[in-house]
Amino acid sequence: MASSFQTWFKVAFQVRGSILTSILPQALLFGGFGVLISGLYQQGIALALPRTLPMFVVEGILGGLLLIWLHFTSRQCIQGQQQWQMLMNTTRNLSRQMWLAIEEKEVKDRTQKVKAMMLLVAFAVALKLHLRGEPIHSDRNTPNNLQDLLSGQQYKSLTQLPTPPLEIAFWLGDYLQMQYERERLNLAQLTTMQAQLSNMIDILGHCEQLVTGVMPKQYSTYLRQLLLIYCTLLPFQLVDALGWGTGPVVILIAITLLGTEALGHTIDIFNPSPSALPLDTICTALHREVTELTTRPPHPKTSIKTSLFHPE
Repeated sequence: MASSFQTWFKVAFQVRGSILTSILPQALLFGGFGVLISGLYQQGIALALPRTLPMFVVEGILGGLLLIWLHFTSRQCIQGQQQWQMLMNTTRNLSRQMWLAIEEKEVKDRTQKVKAMMLLVAFAVALKLHLRGEPIHSDRNTPNNLQDLLSGQQYKSLTQLPTPPLEIAFWLGDYLQMQYERERLNLAQLTTMQAQLSNMIDILGHCEQLVTGVMPKQYSTYLRQLLLIYCTLLPFQLVDALGWGTGPVVILIAITLLGTEALGHTIDIFNPSPSALPLDTICTALHREVTELTTRPPHPKTSIKTSLFHPE
């Protein structure tokens, strides 16, 4: 209990990575304006305004817009997490199916199968770069870069395509079809794997929709304008009741409203940022898992004996 109590306050007073640093200047500006209104009011200038129906309407509209704004951005984040979790699950399932189901009748079959399984990792890496709007060669000096996962010809061809993950999916589909024609797969296995591959293409489309389906610029512009109007009128509403306390109260209210609005701008689920999904970590984990899978015998029954299946 004490540990969670300390952690809560530690996070609450954390400055680094906090949105407070980006909105504090605006909040202080509105607070300073509140102090100015308080000073003029103390000099006898009638600046106090009654809380009328139009002000309540503005507050209601502002609250509704902020709620929609937060709901939209949080939904984008949740959907992005769901799509990448689905990609991880699909990659794990398809890599396991390929490793166990595709028969190896010749020495080259193993080599081709490993290369095809690395295409699964390449799909995730290419999708990451595609969603970030980064060129294929931008990850050349990073772990799990595409140049290490693909052949030279494949890598070169991807640099000329607008949607590299889709091309990688086509290569995987061609490989699976070829294994069926070479009688390394039966029809049921091919159908199952092609369905998994179709899921990966669906994930690509959903993620692209999350990138392009942003809130219209007019919405965020209008929300910011409404915040400006409300925070400017707020001191006139409070000065009669709070006097010199108007400035500090305006600062607190401005921090709350501006912070909520700024939070929607800082949530960027795909681009590298503190609030983004850990796509680099996910790609590294998938690469490690697929690589480890290729070190195991493709037919466990030939190398693993347990008391359950092979009683002594």
